[in-house]
Amino acid sequence: MALFLQEEGKEFFGCLQESQKMHLMEYKRQKVEKVRIVSGGGCPACIDMMGKVLAIDVALKEMPIPVKDCTFKLHGKNPGWCRCRYIPYLNDPKYDTPDSFYEELKEKRISELKR
Repeated sequence: MALFLQEEGKEFFGCLQESQKMHLMEYKRQKVEKVRIVSGGGCPACIDMMGKVLAIDVALKEMPIPVKDCTFKLHGKNPGWCRCRYIPYLNDPKYDTPDSFYEELKEKRISELKR
């Protein structure tokens, strides 16, 4: 639905937000306690969110993604197509990607945007 609205040049942020909320609610149902925000990059605001870890209840209350100030343009159209997503955070090095990975990736994405 969000993609259809975006292609029509209509407001789509609410649909993106509801989608993220549903993901969080499903994780909560599955007893996931924390989530990590990951992003394909796209804009400085989204890159800044990359790697952040939040308790499910905090994420549901604050709804940090989709990022309201996102400037990424999907298919070169209207800005705001936030590419951030939640993934479960298990607080276990056997399963979780190290924080250093996200810090390095953030630096790489920022340098790519400056080109």
